[in-house]
Amino acid sequence: MSIYNIFDLAGGLAIFLFGMVMMINNLTALAGARLRTIMVELTKTKVRGYLTGLGVTIVNQSSSATTVLEAVLVGAGLITFRQSLSVTLGAELGSTFLGQLFAFPKITRLAALFVALGFFAFLLASKKQHKSAANTVLGFGLLFLGMDMMSRSMEPLRTLPAFLNLMASVERPLIGILVGLVFTMIVQSSGATSGLVIAMAISGTISLAQAVPINLGASIGTCVTAVLGSLSLNREAKRSAYIHVVFQTIGVALAFLLLSIPIREDRLYLFLARELSLLFTGGRENLAREIAMAHTLMPVLNHILVIPLLPLIVKVFDRLVPPEPPKEVFGPQYLSE
Repeated sequence: MSIYNIFDLAGGLAIFLFGMVMMINNLTALAGARLRTIMVELTKTKVRGYLTGLGVTIVNQSSSATTVLEAVLVGAGLITFRQSLSVTLGAELGSTFLGQLFAFPKITRLAALFVALGFFAFLLASKKQHKSAANTVLGFGLLFLGMDMMSRSMEPLRTLPAFLNLMASVERPLIGILVGLVFTMIVQSSGATSGLVIAMAISGTISLAQAVPINLGASIGTCVTAVLGSLSLNREAKRSAYIHVVFQTIGVALAFLLLSIPIREDRLYLFLARELSLLFTGGRENLAREIAMAHTLMPVLNHILVIPLLPLIVKVFDRLVPPEPPKEVFGPQYLSE
């Protein structure tokens, strides 16, 4: 692997992250204050709250951004902590959508087209909303351009003994989870981790058993952004960010358990991911899709376990992180009737 491959890898990651930030910022600008209004209106029931968290995260491609916005709304008293729970669960599933999109290898060939469309549309646009929409398309193109650069730069690693030895250690679930956790805390995006892992899969430098633990670690690492964003808010807002960590940790623990169960010379979690990929694509040997399916499988299994146990989980959580005491009603303190 030459120094130029390292430059391409660093540049590809930078372009990927820049495209993601551009997408999020311009989609937020495009939605404006309406996004808050939509979330307040659509979180009045659990099902609508779940679908809102799912939909908003698919659009903005950041469960962290959704959770931060949710924490702000809880802190402002516009939605309650209980209402925020379903939004958090929906956001966890929505954050895996980008990985499913990345699993279409041919879509990276359209990266230059999206970049061109976004850039020239931005030049021709006169209204602020149209410019935001154009920049969203441009950011989308940069996402896949960066991913294509990363994938190409890592092809020489397939024959590098030091890298192969390193990836062999990552195949141990606990180490892989720690790697994914630390990397995601640094780049502040589980989507970036997922994109990098799938880029490595396309270049043939990683296996499903190595990719899955890294993505599991990323699921917890992405919670850091919401926790940091809630530090300046009140207790209820902090609680809505902290419980995101609890939900993700339960999901990762469940996946870790399934990774420990052998089945047909495989591990149960990997077996399920491969079968889902087969069901979706109709064929095997599609590593990128298997990784994307494994990424989506974690929140699905997690929600099957968590949703029925939600009252119990919240009860335990309330003891560990007590809610903010209710404000005293204005009135006399020392005078009798």
